[in-house]
Amino acid sequence: VKWVAFYLYAKYKKLVDTKFLIGRGQQKNYVSDELYVQIREGFEYFEEMMSSGVIDLRSRMENPTGINKHIERIAKQQGKEEILGPNHTHYVPDDDNLITLIIIDHIGRIRRERGFNDREVLQKMSEYLSIARDRYGFSPVVINQFNRAIYETSRRTSSAITLVPEERDFKGAANMFEDADVAIGMFDPGRYGITKLLGYDLSRMRDENGNDRFRSIHVLKNNLGMDKFDAALHFVGENGTFAEMPPAETLNNDKYYSLVNLPSIS
Repeated sequence: VKWVAFYLYAKYKKLVDTKFLIGRGQQKNYVSDELYVQIREGFEYFEEMMSSGVIDLRSRMENPTGINKHIERIAKQQGKEEILGPNHTHYVPDDDNLITLIIIDHIGRIRRERGFNDREVLQKMSEYLSIARDRYGFSPVVINQFNRAIYETSRRTSSAITLVPEERDFKGAANMFEDADVAIGMFDPGRYGITKLLGYDLSRMRDENGNDRFRSIHVLKNNLGMDKFDAALHFVGENGTFAEMPPAETLNNDKYYSLVNLPSIS
């Protein structure tokens, strides 16, 4: 349902939240004929992606070896191994332009195996994902919730900048940070009462219903280019949409208002 909400906003600029789409609430929701057709179109779009194999969704928790079996199966479907010599093979994809994403949301939900503790499980998962990247050319995207120690008293009582994600917040994620090509932290400053960040007045980024329209990202590592920089994002929580914020110095009252108070049909 959230995907359909995203689809409607991305294609038709119609802001519809998931509660509206599933009819949850005290009042019965009625939609126009036009919106009904567009909602059906959105569902059919994602159903086609699922049935065609473009998306292979695994909803139950699995252990690293189970996930790796799926990766190996997909690799065999999309390419073949060429023998170059004794104990030396090379993977050749059928389509050099095909991008295969392995998205794990989130890494803390990986099941244990073989008597491993939590850290050893993460290390094994990181090992498998590194092989998937280096051998098959796949692109793992691993979502991880930061260590809650990020918000320990010593950091909360300091400036806002000390609360944003840092490399040390990946402690407990085993080798994930070291193995990653790119590590990006996302931050919700409004949750911690921060009213100024990256030059933006965050007190003006919340609508009358309490929806916070601001998030920040912090590029902590990037083996492929520049790192150690921050960026501000406009966030639409109803459908999970992100977009780059305009420069802080260009925002006046009217622009803040237009970013926050989005026209909704739900």
